[in-house]
Amino acid sequence: MPDQQLYVHALFPLLAYTIACFGIFQGWACIARFRAAGRTGSGWAWLAAAALTIGGSIWGMHMLAVLGLGVEDLTIRHNMGLTALSALVSVGSTVIALLVLATGRDRTALLTSGTLMTLGLIGAHLTAFAALNAPAQLQVSISSTVLSVILLAAGVTFTLCLTLTVTSRLVAVTGALLAAASLCAAQYAAFSGFTATQVTQLSDHASAGVRGPDLYPVLAAVLLTLICTVAFNLYVTPTQDVDQGVLPVLAPPASDVLPASVIDRVNEGSNNEPVLVSAYDEDVMASGRVLHVAG
Repeated sequence: MPDQQLYVHALFPLLAYTIACFGIFQGWACIARFRAAGRTGSGWAWLAAAALTIGGSIWGMHMLAVLGLGVEDLTIRHNMGLTALSALVSVGSTVIALLVLATGRDRTALLTSGTLMTLGLIGAHLTAFAALNAPAQLQVSISSTVLSVILLAAGVTFTLCLTLTVTSRLVAVTGALLAAASLCAAQYAAFSGFTATQVTQLSDHASAGVRGPDLYPVLAAVLLTLICTVAFNLYVTPTQDVDQGVLPVLAPPASDVLPASVIDRVNEGSNNEPVLVSAYDEDVMASGRVLHVAG
């Protein structure tokens, strides 16, 4: 039988993109609270929530995209064990990436965390694909796979930079839309190279698993529970934006960027009296950092 191209149901790309946007934006909001709480118990809890909502939404995006795939006259089933494992890999790789970036906070940490998260998401996607059971042989194009990996790496890097540097809510919304677009493009770039060759004899493996439509309510319940739970906790724990711009997480240490004029003013203080340094001091703002001086 000749190869058949996989087709995509029209509604699912929109749903996949929407869940990715929500997850990335909520992850940014959780990271904002992590910055406010610092490295405390509640701070680490917000970091874990960010990893859960970002990793969970990317996995949800992938599952929605997969459930929207179809091949004429073929029934695609899903191995529930491997599907659940793919979710754990997606969230776990996001946890590791955010921990590396939150503790390192430099360009090396960004490169390391981005690489780890990209590899983890590739593993999660491959695991989810391995969970597909169908009476057909699936082939994939090498060129579409390479393009998908490049787009995925770009989307992951942009997501990490967004969640840990942007403090403006408007910029965060725009960034979430762009990051989700890159991640969804990576997903469908991989699908564009898929072909299926139907086999005449149905194996036990191909007939095992859960049909796609039977997963709809389960996936909807998981994603809605995740989004609503995080949204409720964000609502009851408000935080104030530090600045309407970009927080220089990847900037050099404060001693390297503090203007000499501010240092001179501090050194001129007598009798160990504190010298007030305003967050809106012209020299401090010119240095690109905001200093918080505790009394």
